[in-house]
Amino acid sequence: PSDVRTFYDETVGVGHDGTGDCIAIVGVSDFLDSTMTAFTNQFGLPAISYTRKLHGANPGINSGGESEAELDLQWAHAAAPGASIVYHLGSNLVTDISGAVTDNACGAISISFAFCGPSASLINNTIDPLFKQAAAQGQSVFVSSGDDGAAGLGLSGNSCVVNSSRSVNEMSADPNVTSVGGTQFTPTYSGGNDVGHATEDVWNDSSGSTGGGASQFFAKPSYQTGSGVPNDGARDVPDISLIASPNFPGVFWGDDVNGTAKVTCCIGGTSLSAPLWAGFSRVIAQLSGKTRLGNLNPLIYDLANTQYNTAGFHDVTIGNNNFNGVTGFTAGPGYDQATGWGTIDFNTFANAAKS
Repeated sequence: PSDVRTFYDETVGVGHDGTGDCIAIVGVSDFLDSTMTAFTNQFGLPAISYTRKLHGANPGINSGGESEAELDLQWAHAAAPGASIVYHLGSNLVTDISGAVTDNACGAISISFAFCGPSASLINNTIDPLFKQAAAQGQSVFVSSGDDGAAGLGLSGNSCVVNSSRSVNEMSADPNVTSVGGTQFTPTYSGGNDVGHATEDVWNDSSGSTGGGASQFFAKPSYQTGSGVPNDGARDVPDISLIASPNFPGVFWGDDVNGTAKVTCCIGGTSLSAPLWAGFSRVIAQLSGKTRLGNLNPLIYDLANTQYNTAGFHDVTIGNNNFNGVTGFTAGPGYDQATGWGTIDFNTFANAAKS
């Protein structure tokens, strides 16, 4: 955690740790409490203040979903160690998302999931109204752009498969959501500690690739303007990115290894990027003297189109999100459909946001 904070220039301390608010995290699996303790003990972090909020019966621990829960809670906490976490848990993702919105307890919501080949009805009539409500309540929603590059996920019968043509995580493409993509990089260390920012590339390695492209359901929102934004009439994703590759460099997490909590390396994906941004947003809100920031996209695009476009953002200009034989999008100066505006220098971005 300290390396990630150093890399993105986030200073955590009294008055800038997210205290006073909470992060709502959506999940479909329970987890061992001991994995949270193992993580915080290993890295000298304060204990995570979290509660489970059930929506229906507890689904218990299930494969895949458990690691997602561990990753989301631990790394949202790493970015905002003073913020508490409400974990919305159930076996139905829509119900869990609805719970995080209607509960309206937390200023940020983090969702590290995608629907496979969703219908327009599901996205437009069920999911979009929830995200509009969240924005109206001042909640900032962060959704991972996906781990299957420009191909995205679709349905084959009842199975979720990687598409053979371009698609995006439509949940992340909602105009009231900040879509978070991913990067990869080789850190620079001194004495075993990260020394600061290094050049980042588009995440695209043997483990997966960051999602991105144009929505099939949403038109381009008025805030989505700027150098590099396609003139395609569609909502483009992602908006912003962060560390994602589990290989370059990957992060540690407290994991359930055959019933025993162990700190393990390495994990990643845009499922790491989204909760990190949710945590960052709570510290940004705290530094801004605001309880809530609402939809963060107008602020992101506004800053990206001002003098802060170089000081507050790390532009990612190398790599692409080609995946599964699908030609994706190449990074370049300004906005692109691989990493959005790139990543941030936290302190500079936060100071810009205050003004």
